[in-house]
Amino acid sequence: MIVRNKLFLICVLFTILTLSASTLNLVQGQAHSDNIHILIRVFIITLAIVSLYMFEWMNSSPSYAAHLVHYGVTMAAVFLLVWVWGLFEELHPDAYRDIFINYTIIYVVVTLAILVYFRLRKRSSNGTA
Repeated sequence: MIVRNKLFLICVLFTILTLSASTLNLVQGQAHSDNIHILIRVFIITLAIVSLYMFEWMNSSPSYAAHLVHYGVTMAAVFLLVWVWGLFEELHPDAYRDIFINYTIIYVVVTLAILVYFRLRKRSSNGTA
């Protein structure tokens, strides 16, 4: 299993992102955060973490192609979530661009961490450090 405790990872990422966004809002002079954005953030993080099951269903270690397919599927799901949300509330003009940038940055960081983890684990199992 890639991430043994997915719920824990969801909570950690949600906390880090919420604290970061709240700090940035305060620094920029915005004293409040919209609760809807917090709920959307948890849905997107949950989608990203739960989608890690895709790798487990492939029954092999993640490859670069698998990560690209995974990114494409999850990015499409995130765009769909934003589109559905737009049916209920007016979206910011840059909503799709902003979610693309935010999701891509986080995805790249997490993907690199996973790839480094597997590479280090493979080296240690081969006896080469």
